[in-house]
Amino acid sequence: MISRSKKDFKLFTVMVAIMAFFYNIPQTMALEVETHRLINEFVAQNTLSGFSLDDYLKKQLGMHDGIKTDVKNQKIFLWVGDGGEKEDSYIGIRCLNHFHDPISNTGLAGQYSARQWALMDAGSQSVLFENYSWYDARSYYYTALTALDKLTRETHYAKTFRALGQVMHLVQDMSVPEHARKDIHLGSDYELWAKSKKATSISNYPSIPFIPTALYPLSIWNLFDTEQYNGTNPGIPVHGDMGLSEYSNANFLSPDKYLARVKNVEVQV
Repeated sequence: MISRSKKDFKLFTVMVAIMAFFYNIPQTMALEVETHRLINEFVAQNTLSGFSLDDYLKKQLGMHDGIKTDVKNQKIFLWVGDGGEKEDSYIGIRCLNHFHDPISNTGLAGQYSARQWALMDAGSQSVLFENYSWYDARSYYYTALTALDKLTRETHYAKTFRALGQVMHLVQDMSVPEHARKDIHLGSDYELWAKSKKATSISNYPSIPFIPTALYPLSIWNLFDTEQYNGTNPGIPVHGDMGLSEYSNANFLSPDKYLARVKNVEVQV
């Protein structure tokens, strides 16, 4: 067990939780990679829901330049942006694990669900395409905090913030109805809309932040799915203590499901 988990790793839970700031956002596989990068960098550079990564780095880790601290020849907020982009960089591989149906608790066609993928044990995601789960982020962070030589520290800080960005990417995908309903398609009106709005414009829309409760505390697990919504109780996911996949699945129809419902009605008539 990592000794500083309660204090230091709360940073990462809060950071990923900020993605609930974009809750109101209803793709072959996902949002455009540049959209993920822009959202990640926007979150890293701004104070949202009372949390500032810049302040944390300055006050808790003694990094006087905060998010603009250079590690491995790149500023920290750009590493977070890299994670948002690179989680989709292995076409047909990682992105197959970016779906989570909150009703069945399953992913796409036998692949890992996005929640499972995000919470895999450190070192177990992919031998070929590296490991960037929540627990990998924790492991990299621990090494960065305890390593004795500068190169090892910087290497693992870079991996820490890239991994954080990749987990943020997975949370963002839960805002896409197709990802919460396991629908693959070529192109998406929502994807194009989000791309046109940019992160700063999206942030101006009303948001429903995740509100922790005794039953549903702040955790990576609950950000994806609190298992309150079962498909027959659509009144449940209107509060801030539900997972983002539940909100998207209950409140938005994806194109494939919409067409299937229309065809079903036509057959019945």
